[in-house]
Amino acid sequence: MPWGRYCAVTFVMTVTADRLFMKIWWKDSLTEGSINTPDGYMSSR
Repeated sequence: MPWGRYCAVTFVMTVTADRLFMKIWWKDSLTEGSINTPDGYMSSR
């Protein structure tokens, strides 16, 4: 099994799911008035 490709796919899937989760969580946090967003997400918007 090509571990390089496996790691790349896993990494992409993780990042995509993480950004999707952060987008939802960040919107939910906005409604609660608490903005504690990681810098990585803010810079990628």
